[in-house]
Amino acid sequence: MMNSPVSKKFVYKLIDFSPIKLYPQILNTRFYIKVTLMVKFSFAALFFLFSAAVYGEETLLRSAVIDSALEKNLAYRAAQEESRSSYYRYMASWGSYLPTVDLGYRYTDTNSSNALNNASQARSSYTAEANINLFHGFRYYMNNRALRSNYKGALEDELAVRLSTKMDTSLAFQNALKSLYVLKTAAASLENAELVLNETKLRVKLGSISNLDLYRAQADREKAYSDYLDAELNHLNILQEISRLSGLSISKDIKLVDDAPPFKLKQEAEYIEDALKYNTAIAKGCYLSKAADYTYNENRGSFLPTVSASAGTGWYEPERGGDYNSNYIGVSATWNIFSGFSDFYQTLSASKTRNSTRLNAVNTRNDVMHNITIAYRRADVNDKKLKSSTAYVKAADEAYKVTQEMFRLGRAPLKDVVDARISLQEAQSQLADAEYQLAASYEELEYLTGGNSPRESYTESCE
Repeated sequence: MMNSPVSKKFVYKLIDFSPIKLYPQILNTRFYIKVTLMVKFSFAALFFLFSAAVYGEETLLRSAVIDSALEKNLAYRAAQEESRSSYYRYMASWGSYLPTVDLGYRYTDTNSSNALNNASQARSSYTAEANINLFHGFRYYMNNRALRSNYKGALEDELAVRLSTKMDTSLAFQNALKSLYVLKTAAASLENAELVLNETKLRVKLGSISNLDLYRAQADREKAYSDYLDAELNHLNILQEISRLSGLSISKDIKLVDDAPPFKLKQEAEYIEDALKYNTAIAKGCYLSKAADYTYNENRGSFLPTVSASAGTGWYEPERGGDYNSNYIGVSATWNIFSGFSDFYQTLSASKTRNSTRLNAVNTRNDVMHNITIAYRRADVNDKKLKSSTAYVKAADEAYKVTQEMFRLGRAPLKDVVDARISLQEAQSQLADAEYQLAASYEELEYLTGGNSPRESYTESCE
């Protein structure tokens, strides 16, 4: 877009150019007047076409806004880091199955003295030892499975934050489309109010209507102007919100392009089926329930004995000359018979935690099913409201045009024109709100069903 004052000044000069000013004697020639007008507007049109081709029009896609928000959103990045941390804890648990190897070196220098002798003795030793746990009451296995379930739960958290970020950003973009539409309709309404005001001024001068109608037209124009300013401010604030969410620099003249696929409402049973497979909250509840079950069994393993094996070798330098090697291998078993009831109460605590997570998982599942029913009904109603609002705008627009024409012909009072304009603007605002509410309903349904993410159903690995 061309907004430079220099460019505008050049265009004005270009349009101002006319053979009429150069040759005043041809003013009475109608042919030259037509040619002059054609030259003026042809030059202007060519200039603007050239400017549009060179500078282009700045556009902003919905998908670009969402991608930028996902890349720069701090909450999503934090969720990613947390899921990686859970993954590393899970991988660390595999080390419990591997042996530990220790290497050692020791050097001592001993001084001894008495009344008859004063001696110094230096000794060195090298050792290598390997230990492995053969049986630990299944605690290592249960701990590994619990950490694996916690890791999968963290992945669901990450996906939930991603879907939430996508939903918030997409709705902000949809709100910007709504505010832009309201702004355009407010501008058109202001233009209509100004046309009515000019018509009223003319008719007052002719004496066909009173000054009271003029005051009403002036008040209506000021109200339309106030509505336009509110719409402009609201649109700028929404663009600022999109800039905050996405980290993009957005100008007020940018063109918003909605490249999202059209909404299509499916059957309620399909949304419920998808939610039971892919909803992040249900999946996380399932994984946390399994983790709590594994943790409970891990605590039960503390009542069982542990068995370990060790092997080692060493080289020692004794006190009185010479040296020797020592090799050994052994198996040991221990059984903690009494630990002050700590193992007993920890197991009871793990049991209660397991019950709690199971109940929470069921409650989460019920909440999601309830929310899907509510969201589906809302989407269905909003779809009907959108169709009704579209018809409302069409009827209100026709009514305004007819009323405005009747006012010009002197067959309708000014009040009818003002009421028709306000009714049209309200219908347009209702249409914009219906479009936004329908989009919000679809976004909510997509969030509740896991966003159609390309991943395996959690039911295949959790239930």
